[in-house]
Amino acid sequence: MAALQPGQIEVMQDRRLSRDDNRGMNQGVLDNLRTRHVFKLLLEPAGRDCQKPPPEATSGQLTLGSHIAQQYLLQPLISMQYTAREDTSRPAYSRSTVSAADIVLASCQSHVSSKTKDGGTLRGIGVTLQRVHLDECYGNKDVYKSYPIGDGVVQISDLLDVQRDRVFDSSLTFVSVHNPLPEGVVTLCPMEVRSVFINQSLNNG
Repeated sequence: MAALQPGQIEVMQDRRLSRDDNRGMNQGVLDNLRTRHVFKLLLEPAGRDCQKPPPEATSGQLTLGSHIAQQYLLQPLISMQYTAREDTSRPAYSRSTVSAADIVLASCQSHVSSKTKDGGTLRGIGVTLQRVHLDECYGNKDVYKSYPIGDGVVQISDLLDVQRDRVFDSSLTFVSVHNPLPEGVVTLCPMEVRSVFINQSLNNG
């Protein structure tokens, strides 16, 4: 990213990877084709009572406004409309009650096989959550009214329609299942990533 003239920002992106990007070619990325991207420039005011980071600081954190904008760019909303026939029953919908803006559902896999401590096999749902550390020194404070942040405590049954006693702590890649989580509650610190396994086997093992 560079500014060749006042009031301009030029972004140049070169997709060259030494490893496969798992997009079907089974080889490194060597293409330099023009690709359409969407960029968003966000200008936010700085707080008066905040201290500037030290000069040796190599990076900063996202503000709440930039985090919300990033999520809309990475995962845009898709409008899907379903019309049932008159002779069929109406579909029922359930809504998640988790509204913490700093909690990100990084991954949700519906068909996961995992191993227990005694070598047994469990099948269920694998969920990976991430809590983002936000910079509160910048940004519009009114954004917090529309997107409140949480305290890092997530009730899995409020996110998915599952029983609390079937939620287990898991490794990040769901290779092994650990102890059950009390009341199905996950506690995340800022910048922490955790995975949970939801047991859907007939036998809890």
